[in-house]
Amino acid sequence: MNTIISFKDWSPYKGIFPYGTAELNGSPETNLGLRRDNDGNIASQGYIGITRLREKNNIISDENGEVILQIKPRFDLDPWEMLNAVLADDEYADYITKENGPDPDTLYKIFTNEKPIRIKTTQSNDSALMVAISFINLCHNLCRKQLKPRMTSTEENLSGKVRGKILFRKQLKNNVFQGREDRVFCRCGVFTIDCIENQILKAALFKAKIILGQSANASGMTHIQKMMKFCFNALDSVSKANVTSASFSQVKTGGFYSYYKPALELAKALILNMNISIEDSINAEKERYIIPFVIKMEALFEFYCRVKIKEMIEGSSIKMVPYNRKFPVLSGSTKPHVLKHVIPDILLYDTENKCSYVFDAKYKHPDSSFGSRHDTHQLLSYVLLFQAKRCGFIMPYEKTANSAECKMLTDLVSQLKDGKNTVHIAEFDDPFQNDDPTDSEFIYETYLLKIDK
Repeated sequence: MNTIISFKDWSPYKGIFPYGTAELNGSPETNLGLRRDNDGNIASQGYIGITRLREKNNIISDENGEVILQIKPRFDLDPWEMLNAVLADDEYADYITKENGPDPDTLYKIFTNEKPIRIKTTQSNDSALMVAISFINLCHNLCRKQLKPRMTSTEENLSGKVRGKILFRKQLKNNVFQGREDRVFCRCGVFTIDCIENQILKAALFKAKIILGQSANASGMTHIQKMMKFCFNALDSVSKANVTSASFSQVKTGGFYSYYKPALELAKALILNMNISIEDSINAEKERYIIPFVIKMEALFEFYCRVKIKEMIEGSSIKMVPYNRKFPVLSGSTKPHVLKHVIPDILLYDTENKCSYVFDAKYKHPDSSFGSRHDTHQLLSYVLLFQAKRCGFIMPYEKTANSAECKMLTDLVSQLKDGKNTVHIAEFDDPFQNDDPTDSEFIYETYLLKIDK
């Protein structure tokens, strides 16, 4: 059985890393972003997932087989619950859209070009939704291109014309002996998209549809439903076949139709019930094939915070500003060394009290023993720009000594709905004097979002 190296995100490897030749370039595409920290230790970054440990393009192995790298969240949270909620959000398309169009790699990536990993793990279907939606995205992009055709033959009894080859036996039996010499029985070649590759895609679409239907968030996935409907319409003339593991040996995706390969790899995972998992292998029950993947936890936590806050403020006078709306920093012409615009993580506006609240989601430990210069400046710049009456950081819940100094996110939303917006922080009238600061009508708190597993 394979060797598994497991540790948590944003954490150093404890002890001497046994595979010091592994590639450590910090890219999530290679070894889930492993790097060396300032002390020279092997450390993870903000990525979770599972993959094969590599040295350049070579898979590292030992006496037990392949070396598997597994990284899990350092907080007690459920990434699958978070991901499923984000995938169902009405702003999901905006979350993953870049300048060149939608790019799901912004949030997660499934390594469809790699073979599934054979590993002992407990069975979990929580990740099936991610695989299904990833497949629908790939299938939608594929269906907008030219679908792969194949040449086949068809027999027709044509009236007053000849197409292809005349079948004389059938011509005599069906036409001449029946006194219908105005008709000609022919066999001709035609192009059809009813080939094995498209049959596999259609079978996987039906499987993805079932998975979406079982999701508690299915009603909110209108953009996913539209893409799936587009795919079914594009594959309408493709027959519904009984696809098995043997069917994939007939697939040909070389040359011009190489863009079929990623979609067919995910289709195989759906049809053959392959899974994605980050569970421990200690108390494993059975062997499974796991698709290598990576999830960017900072992005996932930020998007999940938006989802939960939108749920909390629904029906109130507080509205959330749409994601990725760009706010200019300076009016008029741009200046050197100044950003053209900023995009806050979470910007709320109270339509009743006519005031703004701005928050920054940080996938970090709430630690009051020291502050972050960069994070502080970032948040206060938002306050200055939006004249916000309340601001704060939102971090994952963790029961520590410092968490007692933080507030729960649910308490924040309750206070906002009640109109309680006046708490005081320091403000200096004369920065040259050592006088005590006065109060300003402005709130800062650190809030914790608890995610039940």
